[in-house]
Amino acid sequence: MHEIDCPPFLEVLFYLLSIILSFAMIGWLLLWLSLWKPFIVPVGVLIGFIAFGVMIVYSFFRLIQGLFPERKRGCRVCSLLREVMEIDLPGM
Repeated sequence: MHEIDCPPFLEVLFYLLSIILSFAMIGWLLLWLSLWKPFIVPVGVLIGFIAFGVMIVYSFFRLIQGLFPERKRGCRVCSLLREVMEIDLPGM
């Protein structure tokens, strides 16, 4: 385990790069879509929008979880309740 609770630099770089490339690909799809007739959207473009949108959301949440590990620990009341529940009761 590292001394600090930060993710490796290459992991952060990978998630940032995937977010930037996904936005670039959505822009490219919008440019390509502007060449088509109005109200006719190819199925591949819709699948591309959905896929790159999901990639942006996934990368964003993984980046937030890695950079801010305190958020995934939860509230103090929840962690205290979890510790109380882990105590073994005598006689069981």
